[in-house]
Amino acid sequence: MHCPRLFSSPVFLKLEAWGYLLILSIRGTGFSTSIFMNIALLHFGYTSVNCTSTGKEIGFNETSGEYWSDDLAEDIGLDCKGEMPGMSLPIVTGYLVLNSISTIISTISSPIFGSYVDSSPNRKSYTIVTCGIYILINFIHSFSTQDNWLMMVLIGLFVQRIAYNFNVACIQAYCNEIAEGEEEVMTLQSIGRVVELSSMLLFLFFIGVLGFALGNDIAFTARLGNLIYTFYAFPLLFLSNKRLASRPALRSVVNTNYFSSRFFDTFSNLYSTLKDLKSENRTLLQYLIGVSLIDSASGAIISLLPVYAMQQLNIPNPSSLVGLTMVCSIPGALIAKSLAERKGTRFTLFVFVVGIILGTLILAGFVCREEDVGGVVGLCGLFGVTLGGIYPMQKALYMTIIPSGQEVEYQGLYSFFSQVMDFLPGLWFGFAVDSKLGGEKNSRRVGMLAPVVFHLVGILMCTVFLDEEGAKRKAEETRHKRVRGGENARNVVPLGEEGLLVEEGL
Repeated sequence: MHCPRLFSSPVFLKLEAWGYLLILSIRGTGFSTSIFMNIALLHFGYTSVNCTSTGKEIGFNETSGEYWSDDLAEDIGLDCKGEMPGMSLPIVTGYLVLNSISTIISTISSPIFGSYVDSSPNRKSYTIVTCGIYILINFIHSFSTQDNWLMMVLIGLFVQRIAYNFNVACIQAYCNEIAEGEEEVMTLQSIGRVVELSSMLLFLFFIGVLGFALGNDIAFTARLGNLIYTFYAFPLLFLSNKRLASRPALRSVVNTNYFSSRFFDTFSNLYSTLKDLKSENRTLLQYLIGVSLIDSASGAIISLLPVYAMQQLNIPNPSSLVGLTMVCSIPGALIAKSLAERKGTRFTLFVFVVGIILGTLILAGFVCREEDVGGVVGLCGLFGVTLGGIYPMQKALYMTIIPSGQEVEYQGLYSFFSQVMDFLPGLWFGFAVDSKLGGEKNSRRVGMLAPVVFHLVGILMCTVFLDEEGAKRKAEETRHKRVRGGENARNVVPLGEEGLLVEEGL
């Protein structure tokens, strides 16, 4: 089989690189199914309290002694008064509260889990098991009904999400050991992003077409999509398990035979890491804070863009704008990779963040009337390209400055810092709109300045004021701990004529 130019880097001659990409493909397609499943579960919740599947109250006609039809309820448009079971809250509000609690738990537990895994020789097992749990929950969700919808919501939020976050930390920790040098790390991150986004969009398109063919029955489509995903994902997980290698524990362990000792080591090591960040490794702490600001601002672009388009520009169905942004993220990752190969990761990250800042300023400053729809479509392309490049570049730069032997822990800390800041741009936007900053017509434009400020402060901390060389020197002191061996860490085969790969199955 010929090796496509996309995978021509020497890093893809290693079996572990393919195991890494397979996990990312599993996660990408899983995200697609979760979109449909979350909608279906809310529909089940509404119908369980005698509302329409879109959240409209079904009233009772005392004259005829019958309940309204769904069509009549939709026409009248009264919001559903049904409450989340066990909570004196509307269903959507209750779901958002549970979602927030789940986010807090997964955010706090990620660095703790990372510290535990780093002191264990079972990183590969945790990587495969957490991914397997994620797939299994999708399979369980395929049996969702109106009677068990709340249980399915709880399983998804408090089991699947935590397993997903743990898996992200585990699989990202392999990156530094698979790739040798900053350029290979950047390449693996960029191509990994392309694989993840492509898998997500292709599967999303497939499920969407399937749903249309089935008459837009969202519940049946979501359940069938989860079943199809299960039969797609488990074989990929098996192949990934064959390609990823085990690693020895690289952090101190008092006694691995007793849970209490491992528990003590976990918190002791995490405390030492946090103490080191505060005193000895402030450059890394600065980067974590900066990248969390960039992450929160980038996430806000995706979440606030549809709100701005609908409320400021009166676009009735702005979800297509998000789809366009995600599609453009794929070439964005490849453009960033090409630029980074010539100019470096740090420079590329700076350029792409400056690009998204300029795009957001143009949106807030000039694209503010109903006739500016063409402008927002063009800016979605810019946002997609820049977002596609920002994520792999900031991850690649981060991987080059973290200590060896603590990869999972530092991935957990990355997740922690990013999610702590995640709500702030949205809070700014909501405050601006509610307070009518700049006047009622301009309050949303003021709200869209939040991503500008967060991106600007973040990129200054991550590039201009970052002592990158000092951080890399400190990380280099721990490179002797890095393990590149293992049964599957070997090369697939040396590149022959025209980059031929002969390993079966690749």
